[in-house]
Amino acid sequence: GDAERFGKNTFLVLNSTDNKYRAAAANLNGLEGRFGTFNMPGSSELNFKLSFRDENGQNLTMKRFMLSWFDLDSDKHHAFEESVAIEGYDQVFTTSETEVRIKSL
Repeated sequence: GDAERFGKNTFLVLNSTDNKYRAAAANLNGLEGRFGTFNMPGSSELNFKLSFRDENGQNLTMKRFMLSWFDLDSDKHHAFEESVAIEGYDQVFTTSETEVRIKSL
């Protein structure tokens, strides 16, 4: 992110905005290498807000950043499909092989 230019560690904070979030296995939430992970049981919903903080916990404003989602899938019977709804973005990029469907809300 932009904060790297100034030699600061930047932390991405994910906070639930309602009381709906339940982890399928809370011990699996956190960092996995350079990726942040969180998990949920099937047929559940999570509304959240992302924010950026410096190493002292102070809020940072990012001029730009990239956010990637991976492992969006469905159960083996296709009874439910995982999805992501995002607002407040400027651009969307996908690969030519993507199975992701993009639609306006």
